[in-house]
Amino acid sequence: MLLDESYSDDVRHNVPRIGLARLSATSMVRFTAPLLASIARDFHVSLATLGVAVSISELVGLTTPLFSRRAEHWSRRRTMQVGLATMATGALLISATRGPVTFAIFLIVIALGKNTFDLGTNSWVSDNVPYESRARVIGITEMSWSGGLLIGVPILLVAVALTNWRGGYFLAAVCVIVFLLVFIRPLGNEAPRTAHVTGVGTHGLSRSAIPTVAAVLLLMAASQAGFVTFGSWLRDRFGFGDAALGAVSFALGLGEFGASLSTSRFTDRWGKQRSVQRGAGLMVPCALLLATGLSAHLVSGVALLMLFFFGFEFAIVSSISLTSNLVPGLPAKGIGIGIGAATLGRALAAIPATRLYDAHGFGASMILAACCAAACVGVLSLPQRHE
Repeated sequence: MLLDESYSDDVRHNVPRIGLARLSATSMVRFTAPLLASIARDFHVSLATLGVAVSISELVGLTTPLFSRRAEHWSRRRTMQVGLATMATGALLISATRGPVTFAIFLIVIALGKNTFDLGTNSWVSDNVPYESRARVIGITEMSWSGGLLIGVPILLVAVALTNWRGGYFLAAVCVIVFLLVFIRPLGNEAPRTAHVTGVGTHGLSRSAIPTVAAVLLLMAASQAGFVTFGSWLRDRFGFGDAALGAVSFALGLGEFGASLSTSRFTDRWGKQRSVQRGAGLMVPCALLLATGLSAHLVSGVALLMLFFFGFEFAIVSSISLTSNLVPGLPAKGIGIGIGAATLGRALAAIPATRLYDAHGFGASMILAACCAAACVGVLSLPQRHE
């Protein structure tokens, strides 16, 4: 058992259900990046143009800190339901789109739904699990992030190979609806929230917490620089098709699953801040090596890419516990700030990463990733409020 009897029956019963629902949501979101090259060809636009579309869609997460105020007055189940329903709507619309503008608009709908759903799930954990042992539970639910790449994305890519990328989005929408009805709807009415936090509640973000927010932004920028370009690198360098990309996504998912499992075991023990630093620190040499001639070789390139995303997954999951405690007494607000920072990081990286790839190749994108990851480690060396 990943959760022993020190956790409440409610937590042990519902965490697997929430994790499975997160798997379907994450699969839909992570499904986009490996397909960017195919979608760009279908729309007769460049990869950089779709990079702009992805960047615009990411910016919707900047509204999450504002929405988190409303979410504090909703039940966590309702927040999750709204998020999944919004995602399903966006995926159904995107499966019928015919151009990059509407593609970007419907990506915004999906992103808004995903951020809402994540806000609900992570706030539920914060309400029900004390800060000192929170990273273990978050690590378990965040296995869905790697599970999306390990299970969901390869399945969706098989659907793409059999139909087209629109068929993949349609299947993703159906899966999200099923998980909404089977796992989230039966959660039942919630007991009053206990809001396990440390510190006293001014309900504001102190200056000492700003390095944590900056670190999340930089960490997500580093990951995005690699994620929006690795599919094009595999296609252009090695001639990969959709099915082969599914196999690589499976391999990357294995590495990220190991990272999430490691987070559930080590982050509470090592400390949240130190764990984020170690994960980001691993990303730096991996990205720099990928910027060299090693990316010209399939085996070494994919192995380094797995380590790169392993470090990212370990760091980002560890950071969720930090953001859940940014605003004492209001976990949703702190998590909303973290989601906003992560969103801005992805948005800021998408355009330069894809343009660097078009102009100079995969190595240039990975140099950008290395710089962002190194800066993440650096800002976390500043005085921190939460550990």
